[in-house]
Amino acid sequence: MAFSAGVPIALSYALQRPNRVTALILLDYPAVSRQLTDGWAEQAKPFAASRGIPEHVIRAMISESTTVELWEDIERITCPVLLIVGGQSPFVTEEDLGRYRKAWPRLQLEVFEDSGHEVFRPDYERFMQVIERFLREIGCGLHPF
Repeated sequence: MAFSAGVPIALSYALQRPNRVTALILLDYPAVSRQLTDGWAEQAKPFAASRGIPEHVIRAMISESTTVELWEDIERITCPVLLIVGGQSPFVTEEDLGRYRKAWPRLQLEVFEDSGHEVFRPDYERFMQVIERFLREIGCGLHPF
């Protein structure tokens, strides 16, 4: 399961190691790793500082980031995929949804109309029920932490 900017990382992993991925649960992000901007850094600084992450790490992340689009490649991923997006989120567009559907005709898509980017809000129970149903359908059990 991958959330936000973790989605392209999970997709890249699944492309590189398809035998190690049984299924994917993707949460509210397109199949694109975006180059980080100074605007992103300004938003990230308070979060990073509260967790003891030095500012030079943020600057390094910006200087080393690049935009990588995975749309052309993701059709090679053949495992079951659940995509959950927030109806109020700006991150996944209708065009993105069309690209996901084209890549994976058997995609399981859930749009939580009352959710923003954090699709587990405002209804965490609904979020977990959708994930549990998907895991049961593909024959995976949900293991307690």
